[in-house]
Amino acid sequence: MKKNVRYRSGFLLIACLLTACLFSACDFDEPLEPFIRAQAAPGSTDKAIITAFSVTDGANIWMVTGTPSAPGSIIGATVIVNVTPGTLITGLDAAITHTGASITDGTTEQTGSPASFSAVNFSSPVTFTVKAADHTTQAYTVIVNADPAPFYGFSKGTVTGGDLSFMNTTNPSFLTYAHAGDSITVTFTPNSGYDVTGGAYSYTPAGGSPVTITPTVSGGVGTATITMPTADITVDAAFMPNGSSNAITVFSVSETPTGQKYWGGINETNHTIVVPVPSSVTSLSGMTATVNHTGASITPGANGGTAGGAVSPVTFTGADFTNSDTTPVTYTVTAADTTTQAAYTVSVVHEGTAPPPPSGTYVAYRPAGNGGAGDFYPTLAAAVNEAAGTAANPDAIILINNENIDNSITHPVITISGGKHIRLTSSTNKAINRAASSFGSLITVDATASLELGGFLIIDGDSTSGCTATAALITVNGTLKLGGSVVLQYNYNSDQDGGGVYVDGGTFTMSDNAKISNNYTAYKGGGVFIETTSTFTMSGSAEISNNEAASNGGGVSVYGDGDSPRFTMSDSAQISDNTATDGGGVYVYNGGIFTMTGGTIESNNASNGGGVSVYGDGDSPRFTMSDSAQISGNNATNGGGVYVDNGGIFTMTDGTIESNEAGNQGGGVYVFTGFFTMTDGTIKSNEADDGGGVYVYNGFFTMTDGTIELNKAIDDGGGGSGGGGGVYVYNGFFTMTDGTIESNTASAQGGGIYIGSDGTSSYFSKTGGTIYGSDDPTAALHNTAGSSGGVLYLSPSSSNFFGLSTTIGSSRIGISKVDAGFGDTGWLTTTP
Repeated sequence: MKKNVRYRSGFLLIACLLTACLFSACDFDEPLEPFIRAQAAPGSTDKAIITAFSVTDGANIWMVTGTPSAPGSIIGATVIVNVTPGTLITGLDAAITHTGASITDGTTEQTGSPASFSAVNFSSPVTFTVKAADHTTQAYTVIVNADPAPFYGFSKGTVTGGDLSFMNTTNPSFLTYAHAGDSITVTFTPNSGYDVTGGAYSYTPAGGSPVTITPTVSGGVGTATITMPTADITVDAAFMPNGSSNAITVFSVSETPTGQKYWGGINETNHTIVVPVPSSVTSLSGMTATVNHTGASITPGANGGTAGGAVSPVTFTGADFTNSDTTPVTYTVTAADTTTQAAYTVSVVHEGTAPPPPSGTYVAYRPAGNGGAGDFYPTLAAAVNEAAGTAANPDAIILINNENIDNSITHPVITISGGKHIRLTSSTNKAINRAASSFGSLITVDATASLELGGFLIIDGDSTSGCTATAALITVNGTLKLGGSVVLQYNYNSDQDGGGVYVDGGTFTMSDNAKISNNYTAYKGGGVFIETTSTFTMSGSAEISNNEAASNGGGVSVYGDGDSPRFTMSDSAQISDNTATDGGGVYVYNGGIFTMTGGTIESNNASNGGGVSVYGDGDSPRFTMSDSAQISGNNATNGGGVYVDNGGIFTMTDGTIESNEAGNQGGGVYVFTGFFTMTDGTIKSNEADDGGGVYVYNGFFTMTDGTIELNKAIDDGGGGSGGGGGVYVYNGFFTMTDGTIESNTASAQGGGIYIGSDGTSSYFSKTGGTIYGSDDPTAALHNTAGSSGGVLYLSPSSSNFFGLSTTIGSSRIGISKVDAGFGDTGWLTTTP
């Protein structure tokens, strides 16, 4: 029976006691802990369905879900479970996850999900009936088969240029598992620009060797038949680019065992590739070459290594470039139409090995063979002035002595003018230093020009000696690449944005072990500032650390201002120990876009958003976090890890926000008039006065999956109340349709969730997922509160409060206390 319980300030104690009696035995010797079992959310249609079913004999477990992902299936109102041959099925334990209020096997009815039934006899079909909160029911027939033969799984492995689909033609009911001997049809569907060709596909049985598959092609789509072996199999597919193209587009080598990667300059006219490596690379044998190409296959010549495939990119292991300066290693690319062109010859040479200079003082050397004649130059500017190069084959310059730049007197700013393409390296720690009377950028890259910095170069603003500047170390309007072990450091910019690098409409790539550190700006972007239509890609083990911005973006500022600058971060890249007012690590503003698929933003500090701040101003900025990305160990007054404000949009599809701390609110995340969507990933071990995991104020937080755990709200005098260990919502909106909130702690109220308001609507809707409370059997998962509301605390602070709407769906929530001080117009709808 549905009850509407209205609380009035004059009946606070009576209402609490009546509520407890409705849902419990009214044992006042124990803590008052009724349970809310509310109706499903309005519009819900899946009120009484089984979503997962498993049986176990104590040693093994067999499980099926709504989408078959293990032996067996849920087909309509029938559940089929296939167990190991020979299993005694007359006394199995069953565990059932469902969306109803209760479930019965005809003898025993259990409330809540998941439900457990012991010693069930499945020698004949067993009926389980799910009852919804609205009393509708759905009966399921469960059949347990001790199948005469085991099942094996088949799945996709490495698939390039298309997609695969599988069909078990022997038994069409099972699409991801099959018996040994079953016939499996694999369909190969290429993407646009790719073809299905023979010899590029294989399947590998678990513990076995690859078996080649040759598909039959019809209408551009290929099909092949596999006879299922007695093992799980993985199918790999590499579709071939179609057409007659047969060029190498990117070539790199990496040394063993460090894995450090070095890129080569490609001369398409002569089909030569030269890869300069530092003198610290003592052996050029046993290297790994990685080649991107536009053909269907690539073949190495002598010493070129062993190919790991055919379709781009191809990895060749065991390549030997020891004598490649005199006898280059070759690679031949074959197009999809079988045409080839002259082989590419590859030389790997030690950079910075310039011959002894003639008498006099020289700063730079320009090797012969790339437009130069083996010339020495007294200044870097002089070498750059004569260099040209192309984007595919930049002109090489080696810094052989330190260069002190005084752009106000003797040495002009190093400008890579339009049309020039240069690679500047050093085999030792040679530096380009700011002189005392130099104020502008030390290097400027014009539009349509490119500069690649490699080796062991240092670009130094010399702020440790008191030098101040009015610009970043490098200004980019064209293309800048930082690789190798290049360091940009110690620049003090008192007048403009960008301490280390300023990018305006250009392209900036930072990889390998490149580092930007110890720079300062009185404005935005202590390490890097990008704006307008700029792009910044950070990968490898690149690092931006110990930079400071007086305004925002201590590490990086992605400043949209109505445009869409883009920052992409991946691999093991790191943004750490930076400081700003907003966005200690990263600040994304007004149309800026940041995509984080890997790497770490850690140990940064700010007033708002210790790790990341996403702030809109008419054009929403976007931050997307996925894969192995991590935001950890950051500190702020509000939003220790992440701060989302004024229409900013943060989407978390995976990754971890962990061990961040806020002095006031939002240890992990603070959402203030912004939008945060969590579809997976983990927010854990964060701490704040209020909202240890998440704090929502006039903002929107949507949780469709993922975990919020081990967070703490502890009032330590920072201006909070110690409420909301997992989530604190104040005048905001929190919608939960799946996921888990567990093991969070509040020193006062709301271990799991705290909902409050000052008279403006707060909204909490829960139609799925799990919030663990003190009634749950696994004590380690409990949400706890020092005062009340271990799971959920509802506490408006004003008698004028209105509009607290709690829709708590089909899963049970344990409430240790509900504050009844809503005011005359508050309500809480429950179904006992």
